[in-house]
Amino acid sequence: MSLARFLRPARAVAAAAALAVSAALLSGCATGVADAGSTPASTSGGFPVTVDHAYGEANIPAAPERVVTLGWMEADIVTALGVEPVATSAFPFDKSGIAPWLAPKLTTTPALIQTAAAGADRAPLDLEAIAALHPDLIVATSYVDLEANYAALSAIAPVVGPSAKNIHHLDWKVEAPLIAEALGKTDAVQPLIDADTATFAEAGTSHPELKGLTYTLSLATPNALKVVNDPEDGSVRAFDALGMTFSPTAAALPSLDDGSGAAGLSFETVDKADADRVYIAFLSADVKTAWQNSAVFPTLSAVKDGHVVDLSMVQIAALRNPSPLNTSYAFSAITGS
Repeated sequence: MSLARFLRPARAVAAAAALAVSAALLSGCATGVADAGSTPASTSGGFPVTVDHAYGEANIPAAPERVVTLGWMEADIVTALGVEPVATSAFPFDKSGIAPWLAPKLTTTPALIQTAAAGADRAPLDLEAIAALHPDLIVATSYVDLEANYAALSAIAPVVGPSAKNIHHLDWKVEAPLIAEALGKTDAVQPLIDADTATFAEAGTSHPELKGLTYTLSLATPNALKVVNDPEDGSVRAFDALGMTFSPTAAALPSLDDGSGAAGLSFETVDKADADRVYIAFLSADVKTAWQNSAVFPTLSAVKDGHVVDLSMVQIAALRNPSPLNTSYAFSAITGS
């Protein structure tokens, strides 16, 4: 099973299959910092409407009532805009299949769509199951296999794709207006952005002890440490808000060139992940033990100084897939509060 594209939208489901059979899933914990939350239902757009995106255009005749989302980010955005999806891609790091920041915002339980499976980066999409839901809109702004499935999905319902095909650099604040136009909720976007801006401003003053510290962010697997080496990764904004510095050593590492925004370090070269703070999500307890008992990992200054921060899979998923609903999980992961 490839874990290279760790915790990027939809790719993470493949990694979760191993986690699900080897250990209980960990859940993140919220801080006192508020998330954007949900916006009361509003209708600000006229229909019909045409929404242009990277794969074409969605012609939407009337306000959608049965929305299917094929990625975590879009499920959060749609819900925050005041529309609950009838189905969404399964979140593999919670036994319910729904992200813990999304679940409290829902009044009904959506159907779960498997977008990947054990042993594969990509799994066949159950198009018949999606069609049986009778959606009037499919939102797939962070679904990695949209190009392959776009025609088939479009035959079921209008599809809103991403603003750009490089989905790994998507900013939810850029995708939200696109989605809001399709839902007729354009006046609900700015309050979400304003709330997000305020949250980040508050966080920036709440932990002065972290200001100026370098950091690395990684996923530990049985064979390699996958270290984020992309300075434009979705996680960077939260660290930036706290005044922390992306490790220049990590940024200089050769990329795996698989769309993960990460480099692969072996047990022998793991010293290149060292920094003032080292954030790691271990795929399982056995994986953690293997790294702790290896020759080089215990020699890292962060290990010696007690500055390795263990992340749950939920927390690293929140960091790498920011949305209007999971901000508190991201900051909690970094600050430990």
